Amino acid sequence: MTGGLTYTREFDFPPDDTNWVHELLEEVWIGFPAASPRDLMSFETALIELASNVISHSQLNGAVACTITISVSKDQIEATVTDTGEIATVRLAEYVMPDNLSESGRGIPLIKALSHEFTHRVEHNLNEWYIARRFNMANSEPAQFDSLALELDEEKRQEAVDSLHILDTPPEERFDRITRLAKQMFGVETAVISLIDRDRQWFKSKAGTELIEGARRDAFCNTTIRQSEVLEVPDALEDPRFANNPLVIGDPNIRFYAGFPIQAPGGERIGSLCVFDPKPRTLTEADKNIMQDLALWVQNELTISQEFDRAAEVQRGLLPKQHVYLENFDVAGACAPARSVGGDFYDWYPVAEGEAFTLADVMGKGMAAAIIAATVRAVLRSGSRSDDIARTMSTASILLQADLEESGSFVTLFHARLNRDTGLVRFVDAGHGLSRVIRKTAGSERLTSKNLPLGLDIDSKWTEQTFTMLPGDTLVSVSDGMLDLFESSTLAFAEIERLVRIGSSAQVIVDDLVGRVGGASADDVTVLVVRRTH
Repeated sequence: MTGGLTYTREFDFPPDDTNWVHELLEEVWIGFPAASPRDLMSFETALIELASNVISHSQLNGAVACTITISVSKDQIEATVTDTGEIATVRLAEYVMPDNLSESGRGIPLIKALSHEFTHRVEHNLNEWYIARRFNMANSEPAQFDSLALELDEEKRQEAVDSLHILDTPPEERFDRITRLAKQMFGVETAVISLIDRDRQWFKSKAGTELIEGARRDAFCNTTIRQSEVLEVPDALEDPRFANNPLVIGDPNIRFYAGFPIQAPGGERIGSLCVFDPKPRTLTEADKNIMQDLALWVQNELTISQEFDRAAEVQRGLLPKQHVYLENFDVAGACAPARSVGGDFYDWYPVAEGEAFTLADVMGKGMAAAIIAATVRAVLRSGSRSDDIARTMSTASILLQADLEESGSFVTLFHARLNRDTGLVRFVDAGHGLSRVIRKTAGSERLTSKNLPLGLDIDSKWTEQTFTMLPGDTLVSVSDGMLDLFESSTLAFAEIERLVRIGSSAQVIVDDLVGRVGGASADDVTVLVVRRTH
């Protein structure tokens, strides 16, 4: 531990007993006299209880070898205890303080009550226990000092995780888009959406790593869920909480970490959106605000509300009522609502040079998302008189900011204007990134996103991009619900390109794509297809 002291002793139970632990701690206290008597007493009691637990296993299963390593810094004292006792799965969350008449079962609940952190795992066929108590806290006692309250809180938190029914589910594009965006925005090596399970952290989405889970005791995110704001670790090697963490001193060699807690509908902190990198760095206040916004985006996706009939009516009302008649172009679109109606919509309407097209996806479900979608549609249509689509987007951002902040929502969208004579398409992509141009000759082009979603940054400078549609070229834009029907976005766009090349018309292509939905999608599936025929 950086800037601290470390003590290690080996014991054998039997013949040794807890007196050896007392003697070791006396040596520790001599070398570090600044800690408060309450901290010392609490840690010593917790460690003695842990040693007693190891001894009790030795009495049942024969001799047990034990190694205790104690590390002390100006911020905390911690101990790692490894023993050769019986290997078993220890679910610490299941241990609660027994009633007053019970003669046993108090050891582990007492350790949890006296420690800020307490974990168990099996490593190299050894039991490995870890306890830590932090010094100089604004509240000198652990938040979990009342054991019963701790158990109830953790039980409630775990119930919230389980109720989402999301652990160990396949990747979903709606989450992968967020981690890709976070990785790009913060310029880091890795971004993940992490859920804290009983004894592990599990990654619902990841960008920059192949890992899918890790031990909870090593997880930075296990610390993130203990607070309500951004956890920033500029340099983990200089932070006594993490300096000896296996993820810091070994692969992936984390130096910088930042995470924001994700809450369940009941307010329980169930995980975090986090980014990390092998190079130290710091966040600006703007960075912290964006991280919070992205975490709320994840939160909205995790807490999809039940379907509203009125929301479905609003959503249907957003769709174009008339087919486009545009000489030399063939246009079609469709929106297939999922089990929980959201804020997807597509739109088209005439402008001076030809036609304007929009495909938008409001993050969230139910009536609130549908209302925001209606507002986005109205604002964009009102800007149709302006030839400057970047200016139209800027105006939309300003007008929608208050509503989006109040609802905690965001809008990703693709908005374009097509010149009927030249085939020139001018567009702005606001965090959507799900549009392609399928060329008649060969290959396809991804239309990249160069802007954040509406609602993340009111001061964003909107970037207009262009491409030209030649005869036989097809523009396809889809919502992320379409990608959820495939194992990966690569497979999704490969199938989209195949259907475009064999489709005889824009409507046939749309029907083929939407026909894949059935009951498989948990999110709305929206498709917009524009083909230049001559």
